[in-house]
Amino acid sequence: MRPSPEHKPRIAIATECEYSKGTNYLPDDLRLKQTLDQMDCSAEIVNWNGTNQWDQYDSIFVCSTWDIPKDPQKFLDWLDKRERLINDKAVLIDNVIKSRYLSHLIQIIGEDYLKGNAITPSLFYSRKGNPVDNIKATGGSSLDDLLGERDNSPLWQGKPVVIKPVISADGIDTCIYNRNNIPIQLMKDQQHLLQGPEAQQHFDRLLDRADLRGVILQPYLSGVEQGEYSLIFLAGKFSHAIQKPNGFRQDDSTKRVPVSLASLPTGMIDFCHLLLKVMSQKYRKGSLTRVRVDLFQQGDHFVLCELECTEPNMNLQRFSSKEQDSLFQEYASAIKNRTLEL
Repeated sequence: MRPSPEHKPRIAIATECEYSKGTNYLPDDLRLKQTLDQMDCSAEIVNWNGTNQWDQYDSIFVCSTWDIPKDPQKFLDWLDKRERLINDKAVLIDNVIKSRYLSHLIQIIGEDYLKGNAITPSLFYSRKGNPVDNIKATGGSSLDDLLGERDNSPLWQGKPVVIKPVISADGIDTCIYNRNNIPIQLMKDQQHLLQGPEAQQHFDRLLDRADLRGVILQPYLSGVEQGEYSLIFLAGKFSHAIQKPNGFRQDDSTKRVPVSLASLPTGMIDFCHLLLKVMSQKYRKGSLTRVRVDLFQQGDHFVLCELECTEPNMNLQRFSSKEQDSLFQEYASAIKNRTLEL
């Protein structure tokens, strides 16, 4: 239902409880609200887990719901009941359950980073398996047994392995199983570097969390040690980019550096557009309003880490005040325009 000309579009900016109070708004959420209000909208920052009357809004923008892993099923149930979402409901559900969108991209793009641009090779496991989520059952196999099945592939052979939940945020519970004691440079926190028994225990602990849907196993690729890139796209158009500090789990947002379009490695933006095209073809028109593409260089090729459509940190605070003025105008315009389409 499109707002009538005399009606200001009402937009809910959905966040977690901690950031839904006026004294504790996230800077990006507050600036987005203010910019939307200046565009003749009526925006409100609200707790997704609150008691709001959601049908009063012309659109709901799932924005900074960073507490999803605390109760993922509750969030998914909430999402399933919502309509007029800025990023489409199907996009958001598949993005929260990472095995769904990653397996789709692997199927279309491929995972052979030795031959070309690729998706990070990924295995998805749970105790019982779940075909809907593209997750296999462990069948009682140990972590080493499961990895041994892949060691005949040069994509996996002998490499350390990243272990993380299918539903996760901000690197929580993400560790490396360094099974062959290969040097890993610039690792922020050595407590996340696991050996055999510790890795199996971590794997089992995540499998026991049924609400997290399962575990993702990925080969650790040294390209991340040169710094991961994050590119933001709004309504399919490039907005801005940053580069993270070199190394695994180097997630200090204050050390991220803006990167201009002209300074991005040659071919990176083209690969991102291909990824967005593949995703757009899977969903209905206009489903992807805000996307962050996280990737790095591995040799001569680009490898996707994540394509974040649910609650990506936009990294807008890393830009100058003048640059932020322009970026927030683009950001708010994308949200308003999508609201008018719903």
